[in-house]
Amino acid sequence: MTTWPSTNKAVTTTTDAAADSISGARVDINKTISNVNDIIDIFNIPASPTDNHILKYNSSTGQFDVEADTGGGSGIALTDLSVSTASASGNGSLAYNNSTGVFTFTPAATFTSFNSDFDTRLASKDTGDLSEGSNLYYTNARADARIAAASINALTDVDTTGVANNKILKYNSTTSKFEIADESGGGSGIALTDLSVTVGSNSHNGGLSYNNSTGVFTHNPVSPTWNDVGTVAIGGSITFNYLSATTQKVAVTAGNSGNITVNTPTNMEQGAEMTLIFEGVGGSPGVDADMLWNITNLKVDSNLTAGFNVEHGKFQVWKIIYDGSNYYAYKANNTTLT
Repeated sequence: MTTWPSTNKAVTTTTDAAADSISGARVDINKTISNVNDIIDIFNIPASPTDNHILKYNSSTGQFDVEADTGGGSGIALTDLSVSTASASGNGSLAYNNSTGVFTFTPAATFTSFNSDFDTRLASKDTGDLSEGSNLYYTNARADARIAAASINALTDVDTTGVANNKILKYNSTTSKFEIADESGGGSGIALTDLSVTVGSNSHNGGLSYNNSTGVFTHNPVSPTWNDVGTVAIGGSITFNYLSATTQKVAVTAGNSGNITVNTPTNMEQGAEMTLIFEGVGGSPGVDADMLWNITNLKVDSNLTAGFNVEHGKFQVWKIIYDGSNYYAYKANNTTLT
């Protein structure tokens, strides 16, 4: 007796003509079992199975059913797969044929083959394939035109009017242009011809000034201006105004007694010098006019007193210098008028 472990159904074979029971079915013991369809209790097989059908056990029926192979189970065998190598092309690729189980590997093209392909493509091209306006290339004519346009005279923000040797371009924010100008400062420095001298008007102190925009030195010469104050009698006083003149003359009238007061000058500048001329007039010959200094911060020669006298028919010349704080007086001359 043979036992089928997958169905737990017994099939008994005897030597007589008796029939064995297989799930209640009767079979001829002499009948040859040539395919699984002959075992009707174990397998549920359609009349015409097709390619790739499989037997799959169904625990509900206790039979092996025929089904299409949908994967799962132990799957495909390692021998079902293979690899094929194609010719090199582009960046390479890997493909799979799910009907044959073949993976096809296409390697990337080598750099040498890329260069060869590029050279072949480039050889078939020339500048005629590019439009002139595309700025991708320049013909000789276009290059010459661009160079000509680059001339400084063609620039809209440059004015070269008055250009000459050693001139420079200097930006003018009023016109928003670079304009021709003389070099001033920096670089190699100014030239000797950049400087000049002019004579200005006369002034009490004179002086020398410089204009750093034009390079011009201006000399203002000292101009001793003359001012005749007039006559002052005994008992009067005199105040000299520096702005009136640098040289001032006063006629003093002599008398038998009495003084004439000389007050602090007005408007004297620091470092200024003023000349005073006292002339003795009127009265009698030999009669003096007494003069008294009434000047703030006066400094006089140690040999002089606060006062002096002017003789009839003579004059005295005095100088007063102001240093910004003090007045310095000294006698310059005393002679007979002619």
